[in-house]
Amino acid sequence: MAAIALLDNRTINQIAAGEVIERPLSVVKELVENSVDSGASSVTVDIQDGGVSQIRVTDNGAGIPAGQVRAAFLRHATSKLKTIADLMEIGTLGFRGEALASIASVSMVEMITKTYGDISGVRIEIKGGEVISEREIGAADGTTVIVRNLFYNVPARLAFLRKPAAEAGLISDLVNRLAIGGPETAFRFIKNGETVLQTNGSGKLLNAAFYVYGRELAERLLPVFHKEGSLTVEGFVGKPETARANRSYQSFYINGRYVKSDLIQTALEEASRTFVMSGRFPAAIIRVATDPADVDVNVHPTKLEVRFKREDEVFSAVREAVSAALEEFCLIPSTGANTNAAPVKGYAVPAAREEASRSPDVGPSPPSPVFREEPAVRAKPLPKRAAAPKPSVILPPEEPEQIEFTELKRDVISGEFKILGQAFKKIWVIEYFGKGGKDSPESSLFFIDQHAAHERILYEELLESAGKGAAVSQGLLRPVLVNMTLREHQLLIDNMDLFNEFGFEISDYGNRTAGITALPFIIKGPVKPDFFTEILDNLERARGKNEDVNVLKRKTIASSACRAAVKANDILGAAEAESLIKKLLSMENPFTCPHGRPVIIKITEGEWDRKFKRK
Repeated sequence: MAAIALLDNRTINQIAAGEVIERPLSVVKELVENSVDSGASSVTVDIQDGGVSQIRVTDNGAGIPAGQVRAAFLRHATSKLKTIADLMEIGTLGFRGEALASIASVSMVEMITKTYGDISGVRIEIKGGEVISEREIGAADGTTVIVRNLFYNVPARLAFLRKPAAEAGLISDLVNRLAIGGPETAFRFIKNGETVLQTNGSGKLLNAAFYVYGRELAERLLPVFHKEGSLTVEGFVGKPETARANRSYQSFYINGRYVKSDLIQTALEEASRTFVMSGRFPAAIIRVATDPADVDVNVHPTKLEVRFKREDEVFSAVREAVSAALEEFCLIPSTGANTNAAPVKGYAVPAAREEASRSPDVGPSPPSPVFREEPAVRAKPLPKRAAAPKPSVILPPEEPEQIEFTELKRDVISGEFKILGQAFKKIWVIEYFGKGGKDSPESSLFFIDQHAAHERILYEELLESAGKGAAVSQGLLRPVLVNMTLREHQLLIDNMDLFNEFGFEISDYGNRTAGITALPFIIKGPVKPDFFTEILDNLERARGKNEDVNVLKRKTIASSACRAAVKANDILGAAEAESLIKKLLSMENPFTCPHGRPVIIKITEGEWDRKFKRK
């Protein structure tokens, strides 16, 4: 066994960097948090090549005094803690004192900083943790940190990074969340010389959401508010129709800190469970303010995880706040008392908007609203609800009988079935006589879901035509405009050929906006932007699957297109229904639709006899 020895500082710093600096995203997070902690009212993040070649973060905060600049790059050197008691009541975003040391150990760093009272500033250069130069320089108040060639001296870490566009998407998502969490700070995000986000720092949470997510979502956010003792929950939850196929539009904050919290996520989704379809997730911005002593933020080096001293209270407060917002929107009839309310489906919707100019990063357009927050008024705190009873265990239904379809197809073609009619305008009832004809003891009733059957047929046909390059498009008189996040926009660019293959024609207008100019011919009626962003959500989810990614992406696009192609209550004549059923039963897998719902339910004559006590 080798002798025990102390590690040198360079090795120690690189080990620490491995915990704190996982990718360019980590650098941006640490630097922006330092900027916010310095009291900056303006922060600019500028990246090149996904942040690998360069990250520049500039703020107008307090700056670092000239004599303390070198100390800022030492491990565990911080101005945010003095004693161990301070660790129990963290009021800043950063506090460990590891970030700058870790960043500098795996990159080339340049910092220019100046405090308000100083005549000149300081410029320091560090390479791989070693100070190269330090000198006086003219500078504006605040701090600029430039990080170049990240992981140049740790090639193994560099090899695990994604493509620059994907890394930029991660950074964009983080800056969006930080901008929402700090609406009093004006954020600007520049990617490869193009400004893709700019907020105005008005201090209004809804304004920040508008700049980040766009007008369409911001107009459909409901205010959330609940206060009990030192605990306050505020923010917004999306109306049920804004629910997405993933959780990318959920952001949680504790005392201003962006966090990932299973506790808050579960409370949010439990409160919205009866309002949102299964498999969909509500959009939400939830900010929890509480006594810093009741939160442990020193759980993980990335500071994205926290623990609560009173978890039950936080869970209950979030659930009550979200429940109240959704119930007010969905359950209270309009009385006409609020003259500014815009009636939607007969319900009152609080209006909190006034006309102003659109964010400069959205591009030329008519004036769009900037929003004014109106705090919800509560006459008294909402009573705590009893914990929801645990559901009883429900066993899954038995697998449907796998019918021998070689013989069934022969019988169908020869006409050995009879369409009895349609129930509820969506379920076709078919009497199947079996191999022995009408007197066969194998006679059964088949119940076929028209919508699910049509989806399965269209899905198979669309996949086949796309694979042959024969998909048919229908042009639109007016393009469907879709505003996206940077991450969604990159997904579109990465998958443009696939969309074209299925009959979509899409024009990229830049500035995170695209226009759908043609749709697959099978899609009936108009579609909304939500239809397209849902496809992008599902493509994002497909990335992490083990199945062949291209195959899965094709199935995702085909499935989404088929969902928009047919409705349950479309009226079909007997001849159309017979054609539909023949097509369905001729397929390899007619049992489920592309989304996994059953298409056919079979009940034999013997089962009917048992139900009516004939046997």
